[in-house]
Amino acid sequence: MSLYLWVRTFLLSYFSQPRPPPLSRTPSLAPPWKAEETRHTVLRNDSRDICFDCKMRWTAKDLEFYVFVLLVEVLDTETTRIVEVPPTFNLRKLHCVLQRIFAWRDNHMHEFRTGDGRRYVPWEEVDEAKAYCFTADEASLVYDESRKKLFACLTEVDEFLEYEYDFGDGHEHKITLIDVAHRENVSYPRCTSALGFRPFEDHNPRLYEPARTLEQITAELGRIR
Repeated sequence: MSLYLWVRTFLLSYFSQPRPPPLSRTPSLAPPWKAEETRHTVLRNDSRDICFDCKMRWTAKDLEFYVFVLLVEVLDTETTRIVEVPPTFNLRKLHCVLQRIFAWRDNHMHEFRTGDGRRYVPWEEVDEAKAYCFTADEASLVYDESRKKLFACLTEVDEFLEYEYDFGDGHEHKITLIDVAHRENVSYPRCTSALGFRPFEDHNPRLYEPARTLEQITAELGRIR
């Protein structure tokens, strides 16, 4: 057989084979946080398996289909908010969300704390926060909040973060992951529930939280990018 006939036969046989369907970007399973039977909850996305408990091997593309539903409580009060936030937000953006849903004025220092003892503060305050630590081990647990993603802090339902605003007055917040929902064709973040009013800022009755509708709160959240 001549080289021409061999190449022609090969090309005809190759291109006549049926092609596999393209990979779908839509997850084939319900949100992995719904699983209760296994320690390691896995999302199958056609081309890869991703273990959410290990916090590894996932990308923004794998998370673009979901939003975190967070219950935010102001401790020692009955004030709560429920917000839906993209899991790819970093803690700096989450700080902006918290300031807007409670109408805080962002005039004081703040920090996030996780269950393993780590503290996250603004990048410009990292050195100062470490300087006030009593030991080197304690200082090693202070990090830049802009470098920590929300999905790396909250890996399962009922896990929570602590957020303190204004170290003088000590406004403590508890941020709990209560659900993971499929993303809808709406703008995020958004506020879906608001109960009660937060305490006066600086103990000044003039610095109260104004009455707002959910639509007004969500409109303010829309400025966060």
